[in-house]
Amino acid sequence: MTGVGLAISMKAFSARLGTVVLVPLLLSLLVRRLAGAPRLEALGPALDGLTVWLLVALGFGVMDGVGARLLAEPAWVVEATLVACAATAGLNLATAIVLLPFGVRVAATAGMLSGFRSMVLYLAVLPTGADARVAVFFGLYQIPLYIGPLIMAPAYRWLLRGRRNDPA
Repeated sequence: MTGVGLAISMKAFSARLGTVVLVPLLLSLLVRRLAGAPRLEALGPALDGLTVWLLVALGFGVMDGVGARLLAEPAWVVEATLVACAATAGLNLATAIVLLPFGVRVAATAGMLSGFRSMVLYLAVLPTGADARVAVFFGLYQIPLYIGPLIMAPAYRWLLRGRRNDPA
């Protein structure tokens, strides 16, 4: 997006992102090993409920600043939302096209996984000097993330109709 600066090098940004992903992964593997699969399975419904509440709280945090930016710069918010929607659709379509040789079902699934993904992790690693619009953009990116699958569901049903036995 023109005029928006991250105030961090790609190398430093990637290192921060790797740390934010790797540390929880290692901790979760440790918890899984110490708690054991049967105990975690028994706690499954409670952990699912906790996850939903954490996602709700995360949603409020991620959208912080979006309303104020909308009032201050409505044209920018509309443009950023359109960019987020285009990026989501573009990633979805590009991935599906590249993976089409592996079958329609695989291509469609991978396309959805590629296009409809959260950008929230990036917020955790942004430096304080980053342009505030970057955080607002990541908040706006949640819009196509949540409504995109609902909008695209009829297209995917049509695409997959009669392909239940896709070879891949």
